[in-house]
Amino acid sequence: MKWKNHKDMARGIAKELDLPPHLAEVLIEGSIQPDKNGDLLVRHDRNWIPHRSRMRHHRPDRRYIMILIWKARRALLESREEDAIWCLGRAIHYIQDLNVARGIFGLAHDSKESDIGEYEVAESVFREGIRNAVSSPRYVWKCLKAIKPISNPATALSQAAMYSATISAAVLGDTRPEATFEKDLARAKRIHWSRFAPLSFGMLVVLSAISFFIDQIWFVIPSFVLALLIFRLDLGYYAMREEAIWYGLE
Repeated sequence: MKWKNHKDMARGIAKELDLPPHLAEVLIEGSIQPDKNGDLLVRHDRNWIPHRSRMRHHRPDRRYIMILIWKARRALLESREEDAIWCLGRAIHYIQDLNVARGIFGLAHDSKESDIGEYEVAESVFREGIRNAVSSPRYVWKCLKAIKPISNPATALSQAAMYSATISAAVLGDTRPEATFEKDLARAKRIHWSRFAPLSFGMLVVLSAISFFIDQIWFVIPSFVLALLIFRLDLGYYAMREEAIWYGLE
């Protein structure tokens, strides 16, 4: 996607979110920063040897985008507004690039970007995205997973604007949870530590005892893994804990 598109969308998001002029400029500049200085990721080759390589813009890593989202949210909670907007700007750059079709072997990517450069986004698209936003890490991740590359340039640009607007509003949304959240979190913690933790520990003890009884010490390792899996089965608790971190409660 061209700088013009990234800047226009960042400008549209800033306007609809009513960001102060200096923060709007930070968002706009952040939205083109990855094209100026590409981010480096640690990857592993087929021999599992780590090496650093630049993020591929036509196929950005959703997990890295989520890292930028978390950095932005943490900075917002710590009242570091410029840092938050800067990280958000970098994140929406990659979010917008996710919407552009690559074609076979990525050969059509450049031409698709050129075609998109001829279009503009209606303000109503930004408003709709912001209106649908939910301030939640699960909502943001759900949005990231839902993004699919689109061949039609006008549709791709509109989708890019919609997703980057709704994710921006989610990140910059409420910094305090609903009134009942802390009470629900405390209840989830009690259930987790009173049910899942003892069950996990008991499973570890029993399986470890069996491994010694049958003289197969190596069996302790899968026993530990199984106990850990049981401990992590309380998905509702871990989802709430992630929400708590999102709101700065953990």
